[in-house]
Amino acid sequence: MWTAITLSLVLAATAASASGPLPDKPHIYVEGRHTETIDPDRFSIRVSIAEVAPTSSEAAAVVSSRLIQLFQKTEALGIPESAVRAFQVRVGPEYEWHDGKNQIVGTRVTRELEFSFNDIAITQRLLDLLVTSDIAEIHSARASSSREESVHQTAIKAAVLHAKSRAERIAKSLGAELGDVHSVSEFEQHYQPMQLSEFIGYPAMSSVGSGAGPFKPGPVDVTGRVYVVFLLKH
Repeated sequence: MWTAITLSLVLAATAASASGPLPDKPHIYVEGRHTETIDPDRFSIRVSIAEVAPTSSEAAAVVSSRLIQLFQKTEALGIPESAVRAFQVRVGPEYEWHDGKNQIVGTRVTRELEFSFNDIAITQRLLDLLVTSDIAEIHSARASSSREESVHQTAIKAAVLHAKSRAERIAKSLGAELGDVHSVSEFEQHYQPMQLSEFIGYPAMSSVGSGAGPFKPGPVDVTGRVYVVFLLKH
């Protein structure tokens, strides 16, 4: 009888389970979720400097010149070298579509940089500089929190309690009693493609025009998710 009662709850997951087998006993499979909202205290801006020229040496010379200009301007803002992370130079052919096919028109040289701060005021000043100077292209501006890891652990614990509460409500509605935990995971046991979502939500930077405008990242959402399989008592 218990198998018949729980069949509708677990049929899809049982048939599609891939990451781990579900029990062949009567059970309930639930998701628990909890979100904590905290204020950001870390900010990062990722930019790139790129140039296309007939040769790689010509393109690299322009990129190097712009990089020096950028560092001079950021130094004037009081941004220390320790706040800047430079990535490897990328070099590759540049193509354009001509006469029905792609043709190489030169070489593109690109250098990416990431600026990291714990001061939103200096983050704003750098955004204004980047928008008005036309030296580098802004790829992203993100806000995060130094407390994310510890807060995520808190959210996971709350998510477990949420999962148990949901399972108890379902069992009660079926006239059943919740038994032991069979498994707990932060990953859903399902073969179907799932939409990827981050535990931590980063607010995106607003679009910019002639000026960066105020950088208002807002709070950071830290979400804990768990998937729990509870057995049902006979």
